[in-house]
Amino acid sequence: MTQDQFLARCHPHSLGEDGKMDLAKCEDLARDMSELRSMGVVLTLVGNYSVGQYRYSNLKDALAQARLERSENAAE
Repeated sequence: MTQDQFLARCHPHSLGEDGKMDLAKCEDLARDMSELRSMGVVLTLVGNYSVGQYRYSNLKDALAQARLERSENAAE
């Protein structure tokens, strides 16, 4: 399969050291995902937000922290 067909299904860990997709890793992931789907397992991705030294999985919390830091910086 071409890289274009796999790209949407590939996880970032499939990137090679050169920053390009490693198709072998991508094909392995596709096989694993197929097996997981057949067993009813669903992959969900969680976004992480970095604000300064803090990390959040909730966007509202990240925005609140960013606004707090912005207001503290403006007051200085």
